[in-house]
Amino acid sequence: MTLTIHQPEFMPWLGFFDKISLSDTVVLLDNVQYRHKYFQNRNKIKSVNGEIWMNVPIIRNGKTRNIGLIKDIQVNNSENWSQKILKSIEFNYRKSKYFDTYYPIINNIFTKNYKLLVDLNIDIIKEFSNILNIKTKIIRSSELNIEGSGEKLILDICKKFSPKKYISGPTGIAGRGKEYEPNFNKEGIEVVYHNFKHPIYEQLHGPFVSHMSFIDKLFNNG
Repeated sequence: MTLTIHQPEFMPWLGFFDKISLSDTVVLLDNVQYRHKYFQNRNKIKSVNGEIWMNVPIIRNGKTRNIGLIKDIQVNNSENWSQKILKSIEFNYRKSKYFDTYYPIINNIFTKNYKLLVDLNIDIIKEFSNILNIKTKIIRSSELNIEGSGEKLILDICKKFSPKKYISGPTGIAGRGKEYEPNFNKEGIEVVYHNFKHPIYEQLHGPFVSHMSFIDKLFNNG
């Protein structure tokens, strides 16, 4: 069995889906601190004026950056964020080859009334994993009753499943380098560091720009 662990991002880039496609099971890490100005509530698309952000507003209590665990973050539905994103997607991709195929699916997701950001993100991940023919089993870490942080949390989750391989991000386990790898090896787990080669593909709006949301390739190439 091959396992990977990743935070549930909003409209992820291609590397996210590549990483989970290489695994039998992905644990979406939702019982850790929400990261301010990261990819949990935003991602980029290519526009006529270059790359732009799609943002889902969240409810913040106070000015602190440690506003809670990912699984508890609420969407601020007092703002008309979904229609704003949908209009931006339509304006910038309506001339793409596969727009009519995939836009209705995105429209259907975004017109639902999500209270929690994590539910929105996981629905997007599940829906488009199916479209991309990714059969990886998806589990939320909050369902596992395992607490902790950093490398130890990742190892404890791995021990729950006893995989032969764990696919880590390229910057190391929990993004903290490779020094903790021997602890996995002691449990009989081989650590593999994900090395995604970003493809260059046909895009709208001028020269190629990488690391957009996966929908950029989907609309342009199917």
